[in-house]
Amino acid sequence: MLNGKNLSRIVAGLCLSALLLLAPMNAAACTCVAIDPWDAYARSDAAIVGVYAGKRGLTTYVFQVEEDYKVELPAELEVESAESGPSCGIEARVGQRLGLFLTRTGDRWRSNLCSQARPAQIRVAARGLPRPNGKGPVRFLVGGSFGPARVQALDASGRTLAYGYGPGRAVAVAVCPGARRIVEVTAAPAIAVRDLGTLRIVRQHRLRLRDHEFPGSVACDDPAGRRSFLFVWRASSGRILRLRGSALTSIYSGPGTEAAFAGPFAYVAGVGRGVVRVDLADGRTRLVMKAVLDRAPAVSPDGRRLATVTQRGELALVDLVRQKTRLGPRVGAATQAVWIDARRVAWLADSGEVLVSDTAFRKLGRFDGWRSTAAVAAGERLVGVAHGALRSARLPRGPVRMLRDLISPATDSLTVVRAGPRIRLAGRLACARG
Repeated sequence: MLNGKNLSRIVAGLCLSALLLLAPMNAAACTCVAIDPWDAYARSDAAIVGVYAGKRGLTTYVFQVEEDYKVELPAELEVESAESGPSCGIEARVGQRLGLFLTRTGDRWRSNLCSQARPAQIRVAARGLPRPNGKGPVRFLVGGSFGPARVQALDASGRTLAYGYGPGRAVAVAVCPGARRIVEVTAAPAIAVRDLGTLRIVRQHRLRLRDHEFPGSVACDDPAGRRSFLFVWRASSGRILRLRGSALTSIYSGPGTEAAFAGPFAYVAGVGRGVVRVDLADGRTRLVMKAVLDRAPAVSPDGRRLATVTQRGELALVDLVRQKTRLGPRVGAATQAVWIDARRVAWLADSGEVLVSDTAFRKLGRFDGWRSTAAVAAGERLVGVAHGALRSARLPRGPVRMLRDLISPATDSLTVVRAGPRIRLAGRLACARG
C-alpha cells in the first residue's frame, strides 16, 4: 500500500496546483501537482502535440504543430508562458516533441510547465478512457484520478478489468474481509463503499474534518463495509475515526502523521513518541517502539511484527509478541518496508535500490532501478506504481520491468486483492449517491 508520508504529501499537494502531467526538467521554484490528463483535457481550450522550435523574446515559445485537438490551429503556433522553468515557464529542448494543454486569452494561447505532457497522454486523453481488456479475477486496485473514474480494478497482469466511476480523487483504498466490498477515501473528503464485483458505489458518506486536516490511510473490518476506520492528520498530530453506519466517532487523537492498520489495531508513528498501538475496539494505546520513524511501519501478514526504518536510517523489526525491537544495518531513512510473507521483507529505498532480507536481517537478494510511491507484494512479485507507471520485479533479485502505462500520473494508492472476484460487468456503471 501507499506509505503514510507519501500519501500525506500527495493529499496536501492537491492545494498547490491545477495541472501536472510531466516534469521533464528541473524547476526549483515551480510546484506542480499531478492531475490526470483526462481532467486536464476537459479543462483546456485546446491541446497540441508539437515540436519545440525555440523562443521569440523572453516569453513567447514557438511550436511546429503536428496534431491539434479541440480547435484547428496553425502549423506554427506561438505560446505565451513564463520566462523560465523555475517560474513555471515551458521547459523543452529545441527539436523536442511534447504535448501541451492550452488556454486562450483573447487571441493569444498560453501554457506552462505544469501543463506539459507526453504526446501519448494528449492522444489518450482526447479519446477518453481505454476500454477494459483484462481477464480473470481482480488482483490489484489502483486509486487516484482517471477522468470520470477514480479507481481501477486490474488483473494479475496489470490490465484493466473495470473502472470505479465518481468525481474527485481516491487517495486510499482498502479491501473488506471476504473481498466482496472495498472502501475508498477521496480527497473531497468522503468515504465510499463499492461492490468489488462491479465497482458500483453502494454507500457514500461525506466527512466533516477539522480545518487543515487531511485523510490518510483507511481500513475496513466488516464484510459489508458498514464499519471502517480512517486516519486523518494535520501538522504533527493525527486522529483515528471510526465510521459505523453514518456515525463518525474519534477513537484516537495524539501525535502522529503516519498510521498502518492491521486486524484489531492501528499503529501510529508519532512525532517524538515512536510507534503507538491503538486498540480499534476501545481506543486504548500502548507504546510498542521508542525510536522515531521517518515513515509508517508495515505490519507482517501474521500480525506478529512491525518492519520500519528509523530516522537514523536503521532497519528495524519489532516483535509485538515478545515486545522487543531489533535494529539492523543502516541503509538511509528514505526507505519503505513491504512484507513478502511472515518471514521476508523487501526494503525499498528512494534511491531505487531494493534489499530483500529475512527477519534476522540476512540478505536474500538485492536489485536496482525500482521506483514507486505505492508498492505491494503479490506472491513472489513486487508490484508498484509511480507517476502512472505500473512496474513489477521478481523477488528476491529482480529484474524490474514495466507492466503498463496507466497514462494518469495521479495514481495515489495500490492495493493487492487476495482471492478477488471476477468483474460481473466491465462497462461504465452508474454511481450511487450518498
